[in-house]
Amino acid sequence: MAKNLSVSFLPPQKQQLLEYLVDRLSSIEGMLAVVLGGSYAGGTFHEASDMDIGLYYEEASPFSIDDVRDVALEVAEDGNATVTGFYEWGAWVNGCAWIHTPQGKVDFLYRNLDQVQRTIEEAQQGIVHHDYDQQPAYGFYSVIYLAETQICIPLYDPENRIARLKREVSPVEAKGDCRFALVGGVYAFTCARLCRSGGCVQHRGVPDPSRIQPDASAFCA
Repeated sequence: MAKNLSVSFLPPQKQQLLEYLVDRLSSIEGMLAVVLGGSYAGGTFHEASDMDIGLYYEEASPFSIDDVRDVALEVAEDGNATVTGFYEWGAWVNGCAWIHTPQGKVDFLYRNLDQVQRTIEEAQQGIVHHDYDQQPAYGFYSVIYLAETQICIPLYDPENRIARLKREVSPVEAKGDCRFALVGGVYAFTCARLCRSGGCVQHRGVPDPSRIQPDASAFCA
């Protein structure tokens, strides 16, 4: 198994926990990739920060929720963990596990790799989805997936699927007239032709970066 555990910046106990989790999670059938996300990947963590771990799967052959639950229960300090099924929390925050461990709180975040790829391709065409019901009162912008991909640290990525996506969302990889800009923790999209006009039919609906809420950061809150 190809693993990258270059996370020496973590406190020793959290690093040991992460190494164990990556070893266990990567052995689950259907697990395409495991990444470190959130504040730990972004370099803004503090002592009480949750450790967010992204679990990627293919739409046609997802991993078993029971297998993920077994791993969660192994590290839970009280023998209990909240583990959801796929898409129980909506179309974008499509599943999670909340775990209290002796080393601190850990979250597993499920990610449908096909959906992430589609979202990146749409964003490159200026198509952005806003789902109010996913995260009231400001909603969820689909381009948050690009921010997640850009800042995450791949820990298990044997087919380099995450590595390829990271190249696609690199701020220096401009496509067509659209340019990527990381603003307030999420990707906003601007178009050189639209900056003065305020939008055209093709790109109408692209969110104003100044209106994107700062709490819309990588992985779910």
